[in-house]
Order: sequence, then structure tokens, then C-alpha cells
Amino acid sequence: MNDDRVARVEHLALDSSLALPAICAAVATALRLPELRLDFENETEWGSCEVDGLEYNVSRPYQRDTLGSWDPSVPHGCNVGLAISFAADHPHVDDDHWVNATLLASVVPRIAGALGCIVHHHRTWRRADHESSRD
Repeated sequence: MNDDRVARVEHLALDSSLALPAICAAVATALRLPELRLDFENETEWGSCEVDGLEYNVSRPYQRDTLGSWDPSVPHGCNVGLAISFAADHPHVDDDHWVNATLLASVVPRIAGALGCIVHHHRTWRRADHESSRD
């Protein structure tokens, strides 16, 4: 998803010794997503896919402590990040209740079960210029 389309991102983190392709396959199966497209750069590798205005991005930096140095809200010991990005026109982009009670309440335990680990929701990011309908 292009950065200019993203209005909200939910950040999850976990610790896994699995290689990225295995993590991505488990996430895709658990969440009933299409196969995640894999890519890499000098500090990290990732897999991603977009479904219905949500992009799922699983990132695994090559160095274990990199996630925490990039984002201090990442729980200690986590080496894999999962970002769920919302397009600005997603029908629930501003609906905190739906995000927490429906999306995260489903995603977190399914990923935890598939990978046999604890999954932490550690941060919500909102684009500053995005109009919010929240009260």
C-alpha cells in the first residue's frame, strides 16, 4: 500500500526463531490471507499482502534487537513485527471499537496459536492529517 493511502497502522510484535517464509506462511494460513510477497533490503526482510483495504506486513530484521532500536514501544525480546495498515477509505479506519473488538481480538490469538508464541499489540499510529470521526 502506498504511504499516501495509509491512515492508521496497528503494530504487533512477537519472538520467533522461525525463518521469515515460515512465519509468513503461518500468518497467511491463520488469517486466511493470500500468500505474502517476500522482499528484503540491507537491514530487514518482509512479507506483505493487501486485502480489502488492509495491508499485512510481517518484518523480521536480520539483527535480533533491531525492532526495539527502531521503535522503543516494541516489547523486549521481540524480533518480528507485524503491521496492519488501514487505507484512508477503509470503513473501520476510525472505529477503535471495531479494531480492538473485532480485528485485533481475532488476529492476535490466531497468530499466537499458529506460531506458538505470545503476540503483543504495542502501538497504534494514526496519520496526523487524517480526519477522525471518533468522539
